[in-house]
Amino acid sequence: MPGQATIQFLERSTYWSPIMSRRRMRLPCLFLLAATITAQWAVAADFEQTVGPILTRNCGDCHSAKTKTSGFSVAGHASVIAGGNKHGRAVYPGDPAHSPLVRFLKGELQPAMPLGKTLAKADLEQIESWIRSLLPEDASGLSEWRWPFERPVGRELPRVKNADWVRNPIDAFILAKLEEKGVAPAAPASKRTLARRLYLDLVGMPPTPQEMAQFVSDEAPQARESLINRLLDDRRYGERWGRHWLDLARYGETSGLEGDGAIGNVWRYRDWVIDAFNANMPYDRFVILQLAGGDEHSQTKNNYEPDVHGLIPTGFLRVAPWDRSNLVAAEVRQNYLSEITATTASVFLGLTVGCARCHDHKYDPIPTRDFYRFQAFFNAVQPGAPVDVPFRDKALAAKSKEQVGAYAKRLEDGPEKRELDAFEAQLLRKLVAAKAERAKGKAFETSDLRLEIKLNQQRLFTEPEQQQHAELLAAAQRTGDPPEKKALDACEQTLLKKLVAGYASGSVDSAGRFEALTVEDVRTEVQQKYAANSIFTLEEKNRHTELSSSLDILERRKYRWSTKALVATNIPGPPTGPFLAPTQVLIRGDYLQPGETVEPGFPTAIAGDAKPAALETDRYRQFPTRGRRLTLAKWITSPENPLTARVMVNRIWQHHFGQAIVRTPSDFGKNGERPLHPELLDWLAIRFIESGWDIKAMHRLMLLSNTYQQSADNASDPEALKDPGNRLFSRFERRRLEAEAIRDGILFVSGRLNTGMGGPSVFPPLPQDLADFARYGRTGGVMWEPNEKEEDARRRSVYIFQRRSLPLPLMASFDATPFSESCERRSSTTTPLQALGMMNGTLVQEEAEHLAARVRKEVGEERSLQIQKVFEIVLGRLPARGELQRFSKFDGPLASLCLVLLNSNEFLYLE
Repeated sequence: MPGQATIQFLERSTYWSPIMSRRRMRLPCLFLLAATITAQWAVAADFEQTVGPILTRNCGDCHSAKTKTSGFSVAGHASVIAGGNKHGRAVYPGDPAHSPLVRFLKGELQPAMPLGKTLAKADLEQIESWIRSLLPEDASGLSEWRWPFERPVGRELPRVKNADWVRNPIDAFILAKLEEKGVAPAAPASKRTLARRLYLDLVGMPPTPQEMAQFVSDEAPQARESLINRLLDDRRYGERWGRHWLDLARYGETSGLEGDGAIGNVWRYRDWVIDAFNANMPYDRFVILQLAGGDEHSQTKNNYEPDVHGLIPTGFLRVAPWDRSNLVAAEVRQNYLSEITATTASVFLGLTVGCARCHDHKYDPIPTRDFYRFQAFFNAVQPGAPVDVPFRDKALAAKSKEQVGAYAKRLEDGPEKRELDAFEAQLLRKLVAAKAERAKGKAFETSDLRLEIKLNQQRLFTEPEQQQHAELLAAAQRTGDPPEKKALDACEQTLLKKLVAGYASGSVDSAGRFEALTVEDVRTEVQQKYAANSIFTLEEKNRHTELSSSLDILERRKYRWSTKALVATNIPGPPTGPFLAPTQVLIRGDYLQPGETVEPGFPTAIAGDAKPAALETDRYRQFPTRGRRLTLAKWITSPENPLTARVMVNRIWQHHFGQAIVRTPSDFGKNGERPLHPELLDWLAIRFIESGWDIKAMHRLMLLSNTYQQSADNASDPEALKDPGNRLFSRFERRRLEAEAIRDGILFVSGRLNTGMGGPSVFPPLPQDLADFARYGRTGGVMWEPNEKEEDARRRSVYIFQRRSLPLPLMASFDATPFSESCERRSSTTTPLQALGMMNGTLVQEEAEHLAARVRKEVGEERSLQIQKVFEIVLGRLPARGELQRFSKFDGPLASLCLVLLNSNEFLYLE
């Protein structure tokens, strides 16, 4: 019997109608059917009799059913088509030229097969002929996901019945699927709903009552477009959308893990991201600078130095957790390279390349070799010491100079320094007296010798003896090794005998040696917090820690305002440095098991071959370590790359519509979710590239669509049965605001939000019971410090210090933890802590009081007017009659009514 595909073909053909009886079937149809059946039988026979024996004879030793090297077996028709782990399907029916099996046999993919010999031309032709004769159904059931690796194809807009609903091409793609499933789109959202949606979506804060009234009363046809343009030009846009990118970039300001110490001025990367979004930097440029800043060449000059400001965006390569602890240096280096390799692939390409670190990817055609070829682009990266990068903004440069100077002066002779000096002098006197008293009647030891030698006015030892001892002591302390310790012990035993003799002669006062004690000895004693028989009381130790911490805070503030930036640079390389170490495939990902050496190269699933990449070089090849990252960045941003544009427009869509077209935005591979609208995503990707990678143009396109402007409720599908997951986008996705938008919105409606932009991060106050968590894990010093000014604590959430081990409790409850890995999509949990924090938390309680004061100032003491004003400010609308009556009956404080509205779903959710 003919296969299903054959019947479908016949049904579509002019040769046959199912209405006709078989006896009336036309003669050409009989011949066609017979030929089809014969062809299918011939294909199977051709493999069994011809192709199968060829492959078994030449490849069976390594690719039998038992050995299955790289997961590929030539044991049968199905296994040959299915392919192996590295490249997935080996045969594409009807297309021998693109089938990996043929490409390996021709040497187009490496290593050429069969290993060590060349397949006879006649045998190769037989295999190609077999593939050419295969029909698509011959590969049915063999799962492979090729769409991500193929370039987006321009699509004609689908035809729809309700053409009047189509405002722009997005609507045509969406409506076509809706009509196919028998679902009508939702009604348009009201202007008030749309205004609040646009404000929160683009700038992360609700509109003021005046802004709401202006939009609602604007009857111009271009009112929506004008509002969108105004919000895209608003400086708050960069803060809102910069935060989305920082999630992907795993932005944090501490190293994470056990110590979780500050890693440097990464706030400069954060400000660069915000500025880039506000300036509408083309996305290809945005990518290139983050991956390849400072890696460029001049094609004409022979001594070109990259722009130092180009290093700031390379913070992308440095903001991940960083911990040296007790790991072997080579292991730390390999972990760093593996992290940026995996993150770069997932963020920009939507590929889980990191899965291939230890073994061939189990699901996508990404072999381990490709992981290390990709990693080789980063082999010259040096995540070293911070670099001086002057501020380009003149106002910021002036502020930096002023702040650094002020803090330097306070550290040198400010009130904090004077108070600590006076207290340490007091403690030093106590230490000297106590040490002298405790030493009475005791034998002299090397510690006594070292004190005597430290005295400025030397009483027993010659200058050469002092110098020799100082050198030996420094060597022993530096290395801690036995030879140095042994030499020091021998010297000190000799000098100790001289010390004992000198003290015994009575020529010097032995107690005078304690005058050599310094404030460093005081600090050492203070650090022994729980030592028995301590000279200082616990109160004295705590007081010293408090005063020292105040200076530490000043030192950190001075550093944060400096021009230092945490960036990634390149190692020097020849002629001033060594050649780059080769990149090797690590067996099972173990840095102790290096294998094959590989050159930088692109994933074979995309590039189509495993050839080394042609690296960017300068004209005279004077800088051999430059150009690797730039080569990779240019390939990623090439219009020919099938993934980059798709991945970014998918991310933009996700934030506007509540869910992405590919719901796993950082995994377009086989394990990711399949897009329900691949044609739409391809169309958007092509449009994105043609626009010059214009992100704001993509915003406009999406926001002006009727798809975006739908209501959150769909009357045609009231129970959401036809589109339960809103995969068809049959309505707007109602969703809770992110933690940052909630906190910023609370401060905004109370009128107390500090709108200052940029600069070092700030430290909103922590609950008192978290005081111990506010200290460094290892040193105990204060890490969550007071702000320079009280109003700094009320700046936007994007400027909060991102300590990985200590997020703000309220924000953490709303899923805003500082990320140690790239976060493609935040969780949206519902927990009791959220309700408790919103009802009882200090921030919400305080801002409800300030909101009440604002309302009283604007409308006076008339309760009905107060209620109307609170509704306008918080919810962007007037209260309904029933709401007004119910709220008017409440005789408690206005702040309590404000608190109720701040806790309402209407405030916390985006409609």
